[in-house]
Amino acid sequence: MRFDRRSLRFWRQLPLTSPRLWTRRLAFWAGAGLVALVAIAFARLADGAQELFNVATAGGRAWLVLIIAPCGFALSVYLTRTVFPGAQGSGIPQVMAALQMTD
Repeated sequence: MRFDRRSLRFWRQLPLTSPRLWTRRLAFWAGAGLVALVAIAFARLADGAQELFNVATAGGRAWLVLIIAPCGFALSVYLTRTVFPGAQGSGIPQVMAALQMTD
């Protein structure tokens, strides 16, 4: 069975066989997978922080938490202002602006 250019063009324009749409779909799923990996890493880091808190309080070093928490807050403020300058705020204005974008 032989395909001519018109039939090939027809097949490439269908939603299930369009290379352009499949590129978008693959990019979307790759992004979703990356978000899932970051969420898993964040959950494991949170579990590790909880374990550190449990060890510190069980060992009679509860004062260690009073040092680590402000240092972590200071680090997050420093990173927000220097490395991630667009991450300040609650995020609500950014979401509203993103919803009004057309592209």
